[in-house]
Amino acid sequence: FAGAVTQGISNTLGFHAITGTALRYRIYAPAGVGAGDIARIVGLAGLGVGLGFAVVITGALCWQPAITHGWGRLPGTVLAALLAALLI
Repeated sequence: FAGAVTQGISNTLGFHAITGTALRYRIYAPAGVGAGDIARIVGLAGLGVGLGFAVVITGALCWQPAITHGWGRLPGTVLAALLAALLI
């Protein structure tokens, strides 16, 4: 619940790191979650969004190599290898 609410509000207001963190603190603090744990939650959420973007970009670069104008599938293949190495 907290993740969906804070994503929606911080995407609307902008300044994701500030608004999202403040909102998560407001939601999690009454439940007894400490500031360090909240910071880890925010970092994990940001990492998840970044990895999701990387997967979408990898797919686009692998299946539509014309996007890179002359590089072929190399950028998509390199990014796919990096993502695979991250998962291992």
